[in-house]
Amino acid sequence: MVRSVKPTKTRLMNRIIKFRAWDEKKKEFVWDFSLDARGDVRTAHTGLGYEALHETKVHLMQFTGLKDKSGKDIYEGDIVRDWENIDRYKVVWNDHWACFELERITHANDTTEEIDRASFDLEIIGNIYETPELLK
Repeated sequence: MVRSVKPTKTRLMNRIIKFRAWDEKKKEFVWDFSLDARGDVRTAHTGLGYEALHETKVHLMQFTGLKDKSGKDIYEGDIVRDWENIDRYKVVWNDHWACFELERITHANDTTEEIDRASFDLEIIGNIYETPELLK
């Protein structure tokens, strides 16, 4: 017996892949950069192409694909607070589950939450590099 099956809509990944980079030497975010074939970060250099950042440590942080309640892009390394302003969380990447999670900072009890379920109620209040005091 042969059954006819209706075609179903396939949900395609439709997320912008973008990064920001923290320049440890200059203590600032770099937004205009590229990665070369070796994985070195190269920053824009006036009129001469891109300059490699060999002499400094650069931390890459990926965009989660989500926005906070104000419409700001949420990146790995951001520090966010919940709608009740009770708890603070650090946005982290979970290698095991291949997803972004919220790692609780306040009332620490080693709990994490999936970020996609909570992002509409979150507010970015800083990040691990510019406002590390929020991690305490």
